[in-house]
This record gives sequence, C-alpha cells and structure tokens, in this order.
Amino acid sequence: PEKIQELRVDLYRWARKTTAVRQELQSILGKLFWVSRVVRFSRPFMGRLLQLLRDMKGLPNNKKAPLTSESKKDITWWSKYMTTFNGISMMYNDEDNSQSLEQLMDSTSAVYAGD
Repeated sequence: PEKIQELRVDLYRWARKTTAVRQELQSILGKLFWVSRVVRFSRPFMGRLLQLLRDMKGLPNNKKAPLTSESKKDITWWSKYMTTFNGISMMYNDEDNSQSLEQLMDSTSAVYAGD
C-alpha cells in the first residue's frame, strides 16, 4: 500500500506537469510497469509515455521536454484508475470484459502492444 500511495501522489503531480526530464519519465514509467504486471489491459496506457521517452533520446539528461497532450491522456487514465486500484488485481465483472476492453480502447487513440 505504501508504494501504491506513492504512485497516486506521483500521478497527481504528473497531472499538473507540463515538462519533464528523462529521469522523471523513466521513474514514473517504472512504477506504472510495476502496476501493469497485475492490471489487465493497462499496458496500452503507457504507450504515449514510452513514445515520449523515445523522443527524448537525443536530449541531454537534464533537458526538460514538454509533455504532449497525448502523453497527458495516459497520465489521466492512470490517475483515474489508481483511485480504485486495490493493490492486488483489477476488479472487473467477467460478463463485462468485452465492453470494458472496448471502453478502454476508446479512451486512447494510439495503442501499443508492447515494447
């Protein structure tokens, strides 16, 4: 629960950020990967953040890069999701899986199957 609360606080801060350095982005992505190990269908909501990290490749480590409106959508999804995450697994109704997945996919314009 401590790690989960820390991520919730981080996401709250990220929702208000407009720029980030590479290390900050790597840190939040590491935490999101940790959660995604137990949260079904969550990896697509890291795709735009991962793309932003790839786009920062040539920048100096301390150079701030603007957060794109698209990458902010991933942060928004995670912020909303983490308010209900129980720390163990995603709670869902088996009968609604296809609808839930469809709703998840509608929430993002770019889906990445994995890197």
